[in-house]
This record gives sequence, C-alpha cells and structure tokens, in this order.
Amino acid sequence: MLKKLVSVALLAGLIGGLGATVFQSVYVMPLILEAESFEVTEAAPHEVATSHAGHDHDHDHGHAHGDGDEWAPADGFQRTTATAAANVFAGIGFALLLLAAMHLRGQTISARIGLIWGGAGFMAFSLAPFFGLPPELPGMTGAALESRQLWWVATTILTAGGLWVMTSPSAKLGTALKLALGLLLIILPHAYGAPQLASDMHAESAIPAHLSSEFAVAVLAHGLILWLALGVSTGWLYRRLDLQSQGLPPSSGTASHA
Repeated sequence: MLKKLVSVALLAGLIGGLGATVFQSVYVMPLILEAESFEVTEAAPHEVATSHAGHDHDHDHGHAHGDGDEWAPADGFQRTTATAAANVFAGIGFALLLLAAMHLRGQTISARIGLIWGGAGFMAFSLAPFFGLPPELPGMTGAALESRQLWWVATTILTAGGLWVMTSPSAKLGTALKLALGLLLIILPHAYGAPQLASDMHAESAIPAHLSSEFAVAVLAHGLILWLALGVSTGWLYRRLDLQSQGLPPSSGTASHA
C-alpha cells in the first residue's frame, strides 16, 4: 500500500514538474537570461574602473576569485535539465503533502477533489507569499535571505492553517468563527510585514521595471500550473489505482464524494 502511495506521488511529481518546466522554459527562463544580460552590462564599467585604479591588486584578486568559483549549470541543456530536476523533486514532495492533507480531511479522493486541493496549495505556497515577497530577478536588491526565507515559511504555514480552519467540516466551531479565525491566520504574516531593506540601503537595479513585472507574473503562473497539475494528477492516479478501497478509507464520517 505504501509503495502505491509513493508511486502516486512520484508520477504526479513527474507530471507536474515536467509540465511546469515546459512553461518555465518558454516564459520564465528568457526573462532570467535577459535580466542577467543587464547585470553583466552594469558590472562591466565597474570592472574597467577598478582595473585602472590598481592593476596589480586586481590581478591577484581576480585569480583568488577564480580559484573559488562554484560550478553552475551552463545555459541550454544543462540549465533546463537542472530546472526540470528541481521541479520534479519539489513536485514529488508537494504531492506527498497533498495526499496526506486529503486523507486527513477524510475525503473521497478524485481528480476534482485534487484540483481543489491543488488550488489551495497554490494559494498557500505561491499566492500568499507573492503579496509580501514578489519574485526577484538576478541583480535585484532585496532584504537578507534568511529573513525572507523565515517569513516565507511562516506565511505558507499560516495560510495553509487558515484555509484548513475555514474549510473544516467540524461542528465544534461555528461557520462565522471558523471564517474569522482562518482569515486571522492568513492576514497575520502580512500584518506583521515582509522583510524590507534596511533604512540606510537603497534598492538599485539596472533591470527595467516592466521586465521585473513580467517575471513576477510568469513565476506566479508557473506556480499555478505546477499546483493544479499536481492536484489533478494526484487525485486521478489515487482514484485510478483504487487506493481508497485498499486500506485508506476516509478518516472521518464526513467524506466528500466526487
């Protein structure tokens, strides 16, 4: 049984990850490459100026940096392969989360139910953090990475918790109370505020504003495609393999039938 559940997550992660990679290759990667060209163009004058200021010092310094360079995938096949692998591995992990959440809620799992849960995953993991920390292109200045990561994790957990409370079938809490508590959890990280640059720092970037906006929208669409594909494929595969009748009945008497 466990083997079949893992198989569902693997296949769903593969479907969702590859589908998201296709979109990413067509719409997201070109924007990243264009932003990197602005980053290189901006760095070039600075390099020329520093080389005139002290040739001997920069020569030694440059060699030191070269010795410590880390490997990065080259543009083209290597970069696309690395992106696909990252999307598939993330998709597998998210598919496992969806399976666990759907079973805990006690629903009869199907493609339609999976689509709904995929939408909820998109709201928690992509849409909610987007309002505080929109995706940034290479070369853009942002707050400290650790603080942004912490805020992102807290936002996804609180948003997922808020959605869970708002849609809970439990009769212990009234509908109004569930909605109020759920909305409070969702709003809380935004009321606290996402990490910002220090007051003595300025956001400087040579990247045009329209490019940054297009990238943010493309990344959001990438997340939507990934989560909806994961939800539908997870629910469809679960139903196809008839796992509901093989030892994983709904965890409560409030099952929702597709």
